[in-house]
Amino acid sequence: MSLFLGIDVGTQSTKCVVYNAKEGRAVASGSYPYDVKRTDVPGRAEQSPSVWIEVTLETLSLSPSTPPSMSMA
Repeated sequence: MSLFLGIDVGTQSTKCVVYNAKEGRAVASGSYPYDVKRTDVPGRAEQSPSVWIEVTLETLSLSPSTPPSMSMA
């Protein structure tokens, strides 16, 4: 079985999906939201790269049986 992992680190959440290439479908997916730190400068916000790493690892460790963050597709 050929599985591919996709990771999307966005401004409001990190999303992961496991895709079965042979069957042509997603077999599991998950997301983990996080906050954006607003600054005193209008139109600016900050995020810590350490949060991106922590949340990505957390999303990857979720099992398909852990609702609502991870679900079988």
